Amino acid sequence: EVVRPKKDSHSTGKTTKGSSMYPASPAQIKACHAIMSKMGLSDDLDKLAKVNEWLASLNKEPVGSLTELDKHTASGLIDHLQGELNEH
Repeated sequence: EVVRPKKDSHSTGKTTKGSSMYPASPAQIKACHAIMSKMGLSDDLDKLAKVNEWLASLNKEPVGSLTELDKHTASGLIDHLQGELNEH
């Protein structure tokens, strides 16, 4: 028997506080990984720690994966990482 989710239930299962509901694009996530790799972060846990450190500085909730970021946040993260990379 196939169980179908109710039409009115939200597929995300999480409410996001005042953020755009559009998830980060695969290209954005790829860019985040690429920039962090250039910074010498190769381990996913190290990358996640870096992302959550930045989110904490903005008083945002930590994420368990980069795919949980929305488009707006991912865009800000890319700018932040790019800036940090250029400082070195």
